[in-house]
Amino acid sequence: MKRETKWTIRVFGVSFNAGTRQEKPLEEFTPQELQRIADKRNREALQAAGYTAAEPQKIAAAM
Repeated sequence: MKRETKWTIRVFGVSFNAGTRQEKPLEEFTPQELQRIADKRNREALQAAGYTAAEPQKIAAAM
């Protein structure tokens, strides 16, 4: 008979301040902080894929 295993997954944001590891549970982040982190990670992923950010003037001119 198969035994059902239950897992609890906890997500932490980790930062280092003066060489000290600091953890912050995901539940404690504000929506603005989460959005800022998501935007940063998206830019990093696009950069890693070879894309470069357009300058705001070029975006405005294209509209």
